[in-house]
Amino acid sequence: MQRWIWVGACLALSVTGVVRAQDGSEAAPRVDEELDQAARLTFNSAREAFSRGEYELALERFEQAYRLSPRPVLLYNIGVTLDRLRRDEDAVARFREYLERVPDAPDREEVEARIRVLDRGIAERQAEEAARAAAAATTPDPEPIVVTPPPTEPPRSSGLHPAIALTVAGAAVVAGGLVLWSGLDAVSRNDDYEAYVARDDAVRGQGQSLYDDVRSAEVRTNVLIGVAGGLAAAAVVLAIFSDWSFGSGSTTASFGVGPRAAHAGVTHRF
Repeated sequence: MQRWIWVGACLALSVTGVVRAQDGSEAAPRVDEELDQAARLTFNSAREAFSRGEYELALERFEQAYRLSPRPVLLYNIGVTLDRLRRDEDAVARFREYLERVPDAPDREEVEARIRVLDRGIAERQAEEAARAAAAATTPDPEPIVVTPPPTEPPRSSGLHPAIALTVAGAAVVAGGLVLWSGLDAVSRNDDYEAYVARDDAVRGQGQSLYDDVRSAEVRTNVLIGVAGGLAAAAVVLAIFSDWSFGSGSTTASFGVGPRAAHAGVTHRF
C-alpha cells in the first residue's frame, strides 16, 4: 500500500514541476500534463486490478502507465505483478532495472532479497529441466512388442450346404420329366377316346371307361405340375440361402420371372 501512495505522490510532483516550467513554452508543458494525467488514471486502474487479483490486466495497465510516464517506481510495480504471475525471469529483470534507475531506493534490501529468492528458484527449475532432458536422452528406446496373431480358424459356412439345393433341384427336374410323360400320355388317351366315340359301333360303356382314363391322366399331370413347380421354387429359395463359396471367392444365386419365362442361376467369382 505504501508503494502505491509513493507512486501517486511522484505523479503529483511531476505535474507540479510541469506547471512551474511554463515560462518558456505553453504547448509542450500542456502535452506533458495530459500524459501525466493519463498515466495517473491508468496507474489507479492497474492498482485496482491488482487488488482484485487480475494480474494480467494489472500488468497491462502498469506497463501502459510506464509508457505514458516512465518513472522508475513503476518498474517495481511491474516486477511485483510479474512475480505474482510466476514469470520469474521477467520479474528479476524489472527489479534490477528498478534498482539501476533508483540506486538509493529505500527498499533496496527488500528488492535484492526478493531477487535472490527468484534467482534461486530459476536455477532450481533450470536444473530440473536439464536433468529431465538428460534422463530422456539416456533412456533406451523400448523394445518393440511382438504380437503373435491368433491362429486362423477355418472359415465357417454362412449358409446351407449346396447339396440340399442341388438335391431339391434334381427332384424338380425329375418331376418335370414326369410332367412331360404324363402330359403326353394324357394327350394320347384323349386321342384314343375321341377316335373310339367317333366309330359307329362304339359302346357306351367302353367309351366311358376311356373317358375316365383320360380324366385320370389329366389329374395326374396337374398334380405332377404342382409338385414340379413346388420343388423348383424350393430349389431357388434354398440356392439363395446356401453357401456357394466352396472355400474361396464368392458365389451368388439369382433368379427372376419374366412375362414369358423364368430363370434361375448361380454365379461364382474366384
